[in-house]
Amino acid sequence: MSTIHLTNGDVAAESLRTALRDAGRDDRVHALRDDPAVGPLRGADDTPDVRAGFWDRVSTDTKRDFLREFREQAAELGFLVSDSIVLWRLRELSATRRIKLRGDASASRTLELCAAFVPCPH
Repeated sequence: MSTIHLTNGDVAAESLRTALRDAGRDDRVHALRDDPAVGPLRGADDTPDVRAGFWDRVSTDTKRDFLREFREQAAELGFLVSDSIVLWRLRELSATRRIKLRGDASASRTLELCAAFVPCPH
């Protein structure tokens, strides 16, 4: 099994793919559609409606279907199998602490928190 990298957004994901490719690595990279540093987390593990509803209320992008995006991503991430998951954050680590406290890192996986593009120890 390999390492899976989760980034906050498409631009960061593409930059990380390029850096990994240049380093001769073929790790998978997925761009997260939600930013857990902002908004409610209560109930977010039960249904994507909580987070999608929040983004529908605060976003100025009226064409974006947050609920569809979050459901598609949840289905995609549900199939990921890996020895370790690396969660990349370009801002403060408060969001990653919130995620870790929620228990998203299962006992069978390693969750590493990385800020910017600083290499994480393996």
